[in-house]
Amino acid sequence: MKIGDKVFVFDDTVRQYHDDQGNKTVGCYYKAKFVLKEITGETKQSYILDGYSKVKKKEIGKIIFATQEDVDKHIWVYNNHYKIGEWVKGVKDYDKLKQIEAIVNNN
Repeated sequence: MKIGDKVFVFDDTVRQYHDDQGNKTVGCYYKAKFVLKEITGETKQSYILDGYSKVKKKEIGKIIFATQEDVDKHIWVYNNHYKIGEWVKGVKDYDKLKQIEAIVNNN
């Protein structure tokens, strides 16, 4: 990332209760919390966004994302990691659990 790049930044202060199609959501619409900003400056440890806010470089992939695809992947993980964990808890088959273990230990 460099000065002039547009990035998506997670902003927990955003409160939107409608999705992109205008449908009401049960809770706050998570995707709306990713705000497009421009990198306007840089320090050794941070990016300066839109001329005033700082985000630490180590937050790349956590709260700052380079592309919409990166944001979409983050949202998918956010929406599915708990559910998948619950599914795994219900698996009682040795072979399936060994496959899951191999996948998890490989990462």
